[in-house]
Amino acid sequence: EEPPCKPAADTLPHGCMAVREELKTLWKFFTVPTFCILVVKGVFETIPYTVFGHFTLFFQLAGIESGKVAVVLSAGLLAAAAGVCLGGLIGDRLSGRIGPGGRPLTSQLSLAFNIPLVSGMLLGSAPHEGKFWLYLVLIALWGLLGHWTNCGTNYPILAQIVPVSSRNRVMAWEAAIEDSIAGAIGPILVAQLAERAFGYDFGAVKGRRPGMDALSAVALGKALAATICIPMVSAFALTSLLYWSYPRDIRTSQQRHSNGKEASRAAA
Repeated sequence: EEPPCKPAADTLPHGCMAVREELKTLWKFFTVPTFCILVVKGVFETIPYTVFGHFTLFFQLAGIESGKVAVVLSAGLLAAAAGVCLGGLIGDRLSGRIGPGGRPLTSQLSLAFNIPLVSGMLLGSAPHEGKFWLYLVLIALWGLLGHWTNCGTNYPILAQIVPVSSRNRVMAWEAAIEDSIAGAIGPILVAQLAERAFGYDFGAVKGRRPGMDALSAVALGKALAATICIPMVSAFALTSLLYWSYPRDIRTSQQRHSNGKEASRAAA
């Protein structure tokens, strides 16, 4: 169903009134349990991608030449583009076969693939030269299998739990909140873990030319693995709550829509 026509520009709220109306809308979103779950789990899911920039340094410390590092990272991004499309397809198929539970299941499958792939890439073996093909395959699989959540789970769910006229705003608010919080946490977390827990020295590495340093690669790899895998496990657990809240909020949204239609008919 198409959203209602936009009101004329002179009827839209301006200035402080617009801000107040938007905050009221955001508050209404937070009264929907599924939205709250998606925001919190989205923060955990986004934290791993805020530290992706450190992979360049990790691969260089592991002995991979800079040109090959570029190939590995590009392969991961290209695979992620395909993975997003695959996630949407799988989410639709599972939802069509098993109902609302197919959406959270899609997310959990993706997270379940993520954890061993990332662990194998960062912790699987001691870094040394000759791992180019291993890193290439693992990061491509991560891109292909680990990016199903947004298109397969989050966005379709958000589109069903709010009125049609609020779909764009609910997606924008969900992305803004989770991206800003995760962006503030991820880089600080990986830096603190690397230096304080695993003995990595950013200052010493910064003053050296890029090249193999197995000890630094191990320390940075452990910090990255912790920053990625622990939030993913948390997101996996939080996704389980959607099996309860999502069907409930769909029914609530459908009932609200039916009541609105009946009120419109009565007014006519």
